[in-house]
Amino acid sequence: MEEKEILAEENTAEESFETEEAEVEAAEAIETAEAPEEEILPEEDEIIETEQDVSASDLSYLYEPGDEGDEAEGEWLDAVIEEAGEDDEYGAGIDAEEAEEAEEADDEAGEETDGETDDEAEDEEAGSDEETDEETAGSEEDNDEEDDIVNTQNFYEQYGDEIRAYLSGHVDEDPIEEYEEEHAGEEEEQPQKKKKKRKKKHYFIRLLVVVGVIVAAVCFLMSSYFDIKQIDVEGAQILKKNQIIKMSGIETGTNIFKLHKKEAEQKLLDSSYIAHVEIKRDFPGTVKITVLERRESAAVKYGNDYLIIDPDGYVLRTVKKLPKRTLLSDMKIKSIEVGKKLEVTDEKQFEQALTLIKAMKETDLYFKKIEFTKSKVRAYIYDNLVCVGEYENILKSIEDGNLSQIARDLYSKKIKKGTVKVDGGKYISYDPNFK
Repeated sequence: MEEKEILAEENTAEESFETEEAEVEAAEAIETAEAPEEEILPEEDEIIETEQDVSASDLSYLYEPGDEGDEAEGEWLDAVIEEAGEDDEYGAGIDAEEAEEAEEADDEAGEETDGETDDEAEDEEAGSDEETDEETAGSEEDNDEEDDIVNTQNFYEQYGDEIRAYLSGHVDEDPIEEYEEEHAGEEEEQPQKKKKKRKKKHYFIRLLVVVGVIVAAVCFLMSSYFDIKQIDVEGAQILKKNQIIKMSGIETGTNIFKLHKKEAEQKLLDSSYIAHVEIKRDFPGTVKITVLERRESAAVKYGNDYLIIDPDGYVLRTVKKLPKRTLLSDMKIKSIEVGKKLEVTDEKQFEQALTLIKAMKETDLYFKKIEFTKSKVRAYIYDNLVCVGEYENILKSIEDGNLSQIARDLYSKKIKKGTVKVDGGKYISYDPNFK
């Protein structure tokens, strides 16, 4: 009995619950029937499902007003766009904030500029040249941004109807995402191609500048401004200046850069009378030739001829007649070549004779002839006036100036005959007899 009573109570509760639900549904149906018809707007989630950067200004011109029936739809679309701008969903609000931040940054920059000192202004002027290049590079970037803006406007003109259909919920696919996916690779490739083209242009321009500078420099250096107009010769006492210029092969009117110094110097050194030569360019059109000549100091009998030598024993020339030079007698010659040092059998005797000649030159003493015997040296002042002594004593008397003094005394007394004996003592004796 108890179980039956419990089941009856449960059935009664379920019936009462179903009755209440039926009453609630009836009440809602009545309210719905009585309520006026309202315009059903799509939800915000259906309108805005992407985070594309679409501003209100970009979408507002897509709607073109027509009949009165379309005005309601246009007002609804403007409301959606304004709401999207307030949420910064399509960038309208962001653009406004960026504009305000830009104005504030300009105001702060102006205040800082007013507070700068004169020194800072000068520093800015000094660095203005460097910033010019940066501004030039920035201008190219601005041009690229303008191109992007034009492309964006063209896009909205082409896909405006599809965008309105997507915002109204009639189309599920976002035309902006599809367009960006198709052209993403092109946007990445274009800047790289532009950079490569710019680099190639810069390299080509630099190459042209370098080549132009080189060509201009070569043309200037090869011009008549650098032609040789004057040739100076220094150190010439035996040879004439015209002879030296002719031997060098240097001519006026020749470009100074075409002058081969080594070749010209070698031509001059081929002369037996030139011991050393140096050629210098004096820009723009002068050449200086400096020579060191060999001087005739002695002669050596060679058959029927005489070899003229300098104090170092170099053969300068061959003559038939003996000039006024000291004759070195009894020299046995091994080989001879003009411009080269004379080679003799007794080299020691030859070197002693050259040493006496150098000492004579320093003391202004002149011997007509010098001959060597086994133990003595005979130096002739005249044909019948001779100085006799050992080599060391003769050399010392010449270097001290004693022989030079005696020769002047005998010349003043017009004595041209006799024998002057030179020994190791302090005194030099004179014998009127020629021995």
